Amino acid sequence: MLSVLFFDDYPQASENRLFRADLLEALDCYDATVDTAKTVADFESKMIQTQYDVVILDIMAKAPKSLAEEESVSDSRTGLALLERCRRGTYGNRYKEAMIYIRTARGERHIRKRAMRAGATGYFIIGDDDESVVPTIAEHVCRKYGSETASGDH
Repeated sequence: MLSVLFFDDYPQASENRLFRADLLEALDCYDATVDTAKTVADFESKMIQTQYDVVILDIMAKAPKSLAEEESVSDSRTGLALLERCRRGTYGNRYKEAMIYIRTARGERHIRKRAMRAGATGYFIIGDDDESVVPTIAEHVCRKYGSETASGDH
């Protein structure tokens, strides 16, 4: 079983529901589940409680006061702070090397560079890149876990 966490402050928006459905279909042979987190608190709780194989982050989300103070982050860069925390092992050592993708409306080149320097596996623009994000994630999963149907022991 493959588990995915999709962090977006609007997970029920139509393009996000379609993205999630496409992702589930592409990862069907792995018996994938896609959990969603709408807030940083929910994201952090799920990251600690569950071992995710794939994490997909939106950059823009409401930063709770604790994150804003600890990481000096604004709402426009919350996902980058979460990515950096993952890579530091804040939610567990497995996330230092996990597949973590950014899927966001932020297309600025400097934001993309910062995300890639922080360790993002890939960076995709909502809408513009949605045709390539799902196949890219599926390809990376296939390379890591093999192309056979997952039996829970990947």
